[in-house]
Amino acid sequence: MVVEVRSDEQGYEGAWFSAKIVSYLGGNRYTVEYQTLKTDDETELLTEEASASDIRPVPPTLIQRARQYELNEEVDVWYNNGWWSGQVYTINNNYTRYGVYFKTTDEKLEFEYSDLRPCQVWRKGKWNLDLDR
Repeated sequence: MVVEVRSDEQGYEGAWFSAKIVSYLGGNRYTVEYQTLKTDDETELLTEEASASDIRPVPPTLIQRARQYELNEEVDVWYNNGWWSGQVYTINNNYTRYGVYFKTTDEKLEFEYSDLRPCQVWRKGKWNLDLDR
């Protein structure tokens, strides 16, 4: 089963990485194999334990490219092999590049429209657009 796993490692807090569940360990713990992260020697995909609270299904793709983003909107950005949550702080004139502020790292970076998706939150077994943050 392909899922996304939230990292709590320093410098990666709040980022979600694509993974597949390898096994159930009991006590709401799983072994996951990341699809975009490799071991330190870069020879294998990284495998580690994850808590069920740090695992969610992959968000639906239907709304990911449906519209333009607005100033101050919460978005997820494909960056550094995962999806990172941030806030739009600037937009170029033709809505093809966006400046995004990342609170967890206090960084401002620019991205192409294709690198963004609406911020969605997995709550009570279903996906919700996170418009309330």
